[in-house]
Amino acid sequence: MNKFLQELQRRNVIKASISYAVISWAVLQAADILFPAFEIPDTAIKYILYALIGGFPIWVVFAYVYEWTPTGFRKTTEVAVETSVYQETGKRLNAFIIGGLALAVVLLITDRVFNFTGVSDPTAPQKSIAVLPFENMSSEEDAYFAKGVTEDILTHISKIGDLRVLSNFTLRDYDSKGKTINEIGEELGVGYLLTGSIRKAGEQIRISCQLVQVNPEEQEWAENYDKRMDDIFAIQTQVAEEVASKLQARLSPQEKEKLNQKPTENIAAYNIYLKGREEYNTYEPEAMKRAIGYFKEAIALDPGFGLAYAGLADAYCQGNPSAMRFLPLDYIDTALALGERAVNISPNASEAWKAWAFAYQVKGDFAQAIEKYQRAISLNPNYNPAIGNLANIFALIGRLDEAIPLHIKSIQINPLDFANYTSLGEKYLLLEMFEEAEQAYQQALALNPRGYYSHYGLAYLYDKQGQTDKAKQHLENLVAVDPTDAFLNELAADVAIDVDTALFYHYARQAMSSPDFDPVVYYAVSVGLGCLLWETGQQDSARALIEPTLQSLLKQAEDSDDSYLAANISMCYASIREKTEALRWLSKAIDLGYLDRSSLMTTRLIKSIQQESEFKAMMDELDQKITRMRMNVSAQEEGIRSL
Repeated sequence: MNKFLQELQRRNVIKASISYAVISWAVLQAADILFPAFEIPDTAIKYILYALIGGFPIWVVFAYVYEWTPTGFRKTTEVAVETSVYQETGKRLNAFIIGGLALAVVLLITDRVFNFTGVSDPTAPQKSIAVLPFENMSSEEDAYFAKGVTEDILTHISKIGDLRVLSNFTLRDYDSKGKTINEIGEELGVGYLLTGSIRKAGEQIRISCQLVQVNPEEQEWAENYDKRMDDIFAIQTQVAEEVASKLQARLSPQEKEKLNQKPTENIAAYNIYLKGREEYNTYEPEAMKRAIGYFKEAIALDPGFGLAYAGLADAYCQGNPSAMRFLPLDYIDTALALGERAVNISPNASEAWKAWAFAYQVKGDFAQAIEKYQRAISLNPNYNPAIGNLANIFALIGRLDEAIPLHIKSIQINPLDFANYTSLGEKYLLLEMFEEAEQAYQQALALNPRGYYSHYGLAYLYDKQGQTDKAKQHLENLVAVDPTDAFLNELAADVAIDVDTALFYHYARQAMSSPDFDPVVYYAVSVGLGCLLWETGQQDSARALIEPTLQSLLKQAEDSDDSYLAANISMCYASIREKTEALRWLSKAIDLGYLDRSSLMTTRLIKSIQQESEFKAMMDELDQKITRMRMNVSAQEEGIRSL
């Protein structure tokens, strides 16, 4: 063995291996830093990694077989020991190792200084800004225009990767009346505020802007733009460039190019598009139908209006009931085609990539959705819709340690959106980090006491901790938002079945009394009732209740990577005591990323398989996964606690 090691050293195989690893690391560092600047997809880095891994054994064999001599590479067996220059070769390899390490360090420092990756430092208040809603100085019927232009100015500024820009969702309804500049800045956690007003009169517009530093309070810049409507996009670009200049933010050539791109030459189409966005932003079913009409009208006026196609794709995906569970397949195909069309027309628009990704997300093709969300974020590092949706997909496929940092980023961009804290609580809950989950849910309720998903999460959490009274109180608060709503009563029933059987029946009856109740759509009620009927010996009635839901879920799961679909199918089978199928689908759910171990260990819906050896093995596997991810999240503890 010692002779073999000595021979490896003589042939410089060990040094060659180290040099290969160092140079590979430097190559990956360079790719990670430079690819975003040239808008090369992140997946390319993965292929480079595969190539480098594949090349390593070839390099090791080559280093063992050949010697680097002054006349070139020769087989080591053909070089006499007394004429070998292996010591000089070793020195050359040492230089490669040192040079590779130096290159990697230089790349890291360069990225810190020049920020090629386009990711802003969220802790730097001097480079953080909120664009407050511009005051509408026109008639009320033109309010949509003021809101839309404000949002587009914000979107333009958010394309600058060197800035942290609060999202439109946080600021759209933000009430700044009666508050000082310092109070607003502290509440929003930013160093600068952009305020203004918009007046629209026929083809003429007047936009007034004012950039104010928060602390100390000082006006940095102000400008009035009296222009024709045709100049609206030029104004948006000028405002973004002025903000970048005053905040000393670096604008890359790619960012400058994106800022100067017009979404459309047709101002009438742009006006209609803004009306569609105004309806879309309410997220109400009837408004979504009106949004679809406006987006179609905008496309009719300008068939090359990429953002209108993106808006239409988004509206199709949003305009369906029950949290995207039963979107008709033809709508999904339409949304996919519209998203692709949007990207083909506007390849540098984050909105287009997000719309295409959202359609894939609804379809259940998460691999495609992840790739396209990442592309959207690379184009606009502050684009909250893509960041939040990507975090939720990572959670669905069991990559919670990647989901949580994205939710934290989303909270930094959108600090007043209670839903961000609710989503963060859900991820902590799945990792069985109950203290952190409770804190996140309570932060959500502080922002919105009627947030029913927050009450749902806390009821679930307290049930798993054996705090039944607290669980019941939050179920009561959940349903109190609208006692007649079938969906809210279904949510309550979903938790109540493991808290109190009588309480489950109460919420199930309330859900079923709603005129909107559909036993297949609101399947937590149907499956829960079926499970209880089976327990009381009414097997035929149980099957009659569960079978329609089971067939619907099986159809949806045909082309879906949704781990929760697979888990729900497992629960259906377990409730009617088809253990083999229940275990098979549970195994599939875990393979797809399902992580809700605490629920699987306690819920009565799968009581029939909880003592099976296969089930116990799966729980051990989940425990290992959760522990590993919990450790990864804990390594980011400082960033998480800074929320």
